[in-house]
Amino acid sequence: MSDNVKNPPIKPKKKSKKIAILLALVLALAVSAFFAYSYLTKSFVFKDKAEGEPVVVQVYAMDEFVLNLKDSNSRRYLKTKIVLGYEDKKDAEILAENNCQIRDAIIQTLRAKTADEIMAVEKTGDLKMELIDQVNDLFEPDLVLDIYIIDFLIQ
Repeated sequence: MSDNVKNPPIKPKKKSKKIAILLALVLALAVSAFFAYSYLTKSFVFKDKAEGEPVVVQVYAMDEFVLNLKDSNSRRYLKTKIVLGYEDKKDAEILAENNCQIRDAIIQTLRAKTADEIMAVEKTGDLKMELIDQVNDLFEPDLVLDIYIIDFLIQ
């Protein structure tokens, strides 16, 4: 009788191994099906950037701007350097050809602001968007995607 107690049956271990292997196979199949679906539909893991959404890959550095601000009680000056971000290399020629018009649009926009209007950090995004709109008004398809303010000094 003592022999029967010492040697437990091995069958439950084989059954648990079969279940573990079966679960691993089902999990592997589910994961591969998910990746196949993602690849075919270009969603989830294989999602591309939104089509038609332009990306800044080139920059065009403008010369330094020094101009008066619209302050009625004191004379305030703005010294800034602005870089334009655009997508296509061919647009560099267009921006260079229209450099004077671009500078004029930027100067007119900045001169209409007071120091308080442009000093606040929270308003930097609004100022950039306004400058982008003013510059893109010069071109039929919008060329400038972003504006980078490199230097910014108000005196």
